[in-house]
Amino acid sequence: MVESNLGNKNCQSSFEIDNIQRDINTIITGVELCKQKIAKPTCYGYIEPFIKNTIEQNICPVISKINLGLHLFLKRLNEEMVVDLRYFNSLKLEVVSLTSELETQKTQFVNEIDRLSREYNYADHMNAILGVYTELDEVTNLQCDYLELLQKCECLETVLSKSKKMSKSFESVQKHAINLELELQQCKEKIKNDMSFNVNKSKDFCKEREQYFEIQDLKAQLQDKDIAIRELKKLIEKLKGKSVDTYFLKFFYKKRFLKVYIGYPK
Repeated sequence: MVESNLGNKNCQSSFEIDNIQRDINTIITGVELCKQKIAKPTCYGYIEPFIKNTIEQNICPVISKINLGLHLFLKRLNEEMVVDLRYFNSLKLEVVSLTSELETQKTQFVNEIDRLSREYNYADHMNAILGVYTELDEVTNLQCDYLELLQKCECLETVLSKSKKMSKSFESVQKHAINLELELQQCKEKIKNDMSFNVNKSKDFCKEREQYFEIQDLKAQLQDKDIAIRELKKLIEKLKGKSVDTYFLKFFYKKRFLKVYIGYPK
C-alpha cells in the first residue's frame, strides 16, 4: 500500500509539472503573438514610436522576469522532484526489504507449523500405540494371575488327593493301632499273671513297646494331616468362586503344607 501511494503521488507531481509547463508555454506564446501583432505595421505602414518604446521599456522586462522566475521555479521543482524520487526509491527499497523479510518470516512460520503438526501427529500416534500396549500388558498380567491361581488350585487338588489317600491309610493304621493296643493290653495282663516269661518274650515285648510308640507318633501325624485336609477343603471351596489372597497362600504353604510334604521327624 505504501508503494502504491508513493507511485500515485509521483504521478500527480509529474502531471502538475506538465500542466505548469504547458501554462508557461501558453503565456510565452501569447506574449510573442502580442508583440508580433503590435510590431506589424498599421494600415498607414508604420508603428508608432510611443507604442514601440512602451513595449520595450515596460512589457519586455516583465516578460524577462517572468521567464527567469519560471525557469527558477522549474529548476527548484526538478530538484524537489529528484529529492522526492530518491526518497521514493529509498522507500521502495525499504518496502522490498520488508516484503522479503515478511516472506522469510512467513516461510519460517509455515515450516514451524509443519514441524509442530508433525510432532503432534507423532505424539498422538505414539500415545495410541502406548495405550494399546498398556491394555495388552493389563490383559497379560490378568492372564498370568489366572494361570498362577490355576496352578495353585491344581497343586491344592493334588495335595488334597494325597491327603485323602493318607486319610484312608490313617483309618487302616488306626484299626491296626487299636488291634495293637488290644494285644498290648493282653500282653500286660499276661505279664502281670505270669512273671516267669523267658528272654524271647521280653524281646517281643520290647518290639511291641516300640510299635506302641510308633503308633502314638502316627496318631499325632494323622491328626495334623486331618486338620490340614479340612483346611484344604475349605480353601478349595473358596477358590471355586473367589480369588485367593497370595499372602494367605504363601503363609498357608509355609505353616501347614510343609508338614504334608516333609512329615514329622521320628
